[in-house]
Amino acid sequence: MDFVTTYRAGVPDPSPVGDFTVVTSGSTYQVTEDDNEVMVKKTVSGAIVVTLPASPTQQRTVVISDGKGDIDVSSNNITVIGSGGTTISGRASFVYKSAWQSARFRFNGTEWNIIA
Repeated sequence: MDFVTTYRAGVPDPSPVGDFTVVTSGSTYQVTEDDNEVMVKKTVSGAIVVTLPASPTQQRTVVISDGKGDIDVSSNNITVIGSGGTTISGRASFVYKSAWQSARFRFNGTEWNIIA
């Protein structure tokens, strides 16, 4: 069973940017239309695949971050994929390579781009 906590704008919220979700368990997470930021902060080891929305509006931006700092390429990695074959800067996936890494993904109408 996956455990996800979503914080909403207008509610006491530690995020200055609005809605964000903290994923603490599970091997997959589907980004929702309400997610502005997804923080992966799993309480148990294991890789996770985060899937970006299939048909977002153009310029839709999502930040995905490692909130625990335990990235291990062999077993605790975070992989981001596009839904429905949508690519990420021309690639099928984006794999986090270091602890505490964060990336911003923006949809250009055709594919997701990684924004520094």
